[in-house]
This record gives sequence, structure tokens and C-alpha cells, in this order.
Amino acid sequence: MIQLDDISLAYGDQRILDRVSLHVAPGECLGLLGASGCGKSTLLRIMTGEQPPQSGAVRLGDWSPGGKVHHPPPGLIGVIYQNPTASLDWLWQVNQCLEEPLIALGVRDRTERQRRVVQALHDVRLGHVPPSARVVSLSVGQAQRVALARALICTPRVILADEPTSALDPTTAATIVRLLAAAAAGGAAVVTVSHNGPLLASFCSRLLLLRNHHLEEIAPNEVER
Repeated sequence: MIQLDDISLAYGDQRILDRVSLHVAPGECLGLLGASGCGKSTLLRIMTGEQPPQSGAVRLGDWSPGGKVHHPPPGLIGVIYQNPTASLDWLWQVNQCLEEPLIALGVRDRTERQRRVVQALHDVRLGHVPPSARVVSLSVGQAQRVALARALICTPRVILADEPTSALDPTTAATIVRLLAAAAAGGAAVVTVSHNGPLLASFCSRLLLLRNHHLEEIAPNEVER
């Protein structure tokens, strides 16, 4: 589902990625670890097509960022960005944020969209938040959960999550982990970036460490606790 071959990228004289290759199969949940600034988020942006690599090939299913279709087709990728305040329009209502990807996917029935919005909010422990609430009224943790609900609402085939639990309490973080694991069990290819090694080891089927511009596979028992 996700195929990266010999991806290289540098910013000026600073090498970020050096001939990195990666394959994530449907139904696989991959955890990505690494020090701050090592290029984990950059690697996710390469997968979405937001950051073109200097060399190498990227393919997600039948879509390639370097192909004729520059943007991924609706429903292919769900992205949870590290900064929810930057990924959501703070003047929008919550239901607008969640309905937008459904509209892009072609869900025309408004009642069905509203039903899926209510369910999505319930799934991320925001059932008490009115769909008409504006994003600006939410806490950072609530906004992060809205961003997660937006990423999952179309049941995408690929899910890319960048520090999805960083602003959440342990109970809610456990809910998010459950949802990501469930998405993988449903056939999605899931890549989760986190500084929390034990968290990734708790639900990911494979762990990779980005270090010295390369990916290294590590065993769960090698993760620092």
C-alpha cells in the first residue's frame, strides 16, 4: 500500500534522508521513532506529496505524488498533523471540518453526513461537544481529537499520524491508540510517528528508528521505557 524506494532529501548542506526505502502493507501498523529534527515529519510529508524528494519514488496504492494526478484521490489518505491548530480552520464549526472530506468523497446525503459526524465525535470521546461548536472554542487536546476524527471519518486506506497523542491525557490517548489499531485491523496501512516508544510498541506490529538519515528496524524490547 505504501511504497518508498531510495528516497533522498537534503536542505542545503544538511542531509535529512539518504536512500530511504519503506513498505507498509494493508493492515499493517508501523511505528516510527527518532530524535527531534531527524526527519520523521518530513518523511510523512513526502508520503502525502507535500514535500517532493530530491530522488526516489513514492507510491500509495495506485497513486504517486509524482504522477499526473498531483493530489491524492479522496478517501485514500487520512493525515493527523502534529499541530492541530494549524491543520484546522479555527473559524469553522466542528461539523464543517468533519463534513468537508465526506463531501469530497461524494457523500451527498446531508443526514448521512451528520450521522457520521456524530459517530466520529463519539469515537474520539467528544460526544459532549456540539457539532455546531467553533474550533476556536476547543482546547488544544480537543482540537487534536477533531483532527483525528477528520482523518478517520472517510475510512481511508492509508493513515499517517504525526504525534497523535501528544496533547492528550492517558485515557484519551488509549482511545486514540485503539482507533488506529482498529483502522489497521480493518485493512488500512497505518504509520504513526511518536517520541513515545512504549506507546508505539503497545500497538504497532513493526517499529522503525530514523537515525543518521536511514531507517533501522528495532524490536519492541529495544525500546527505552
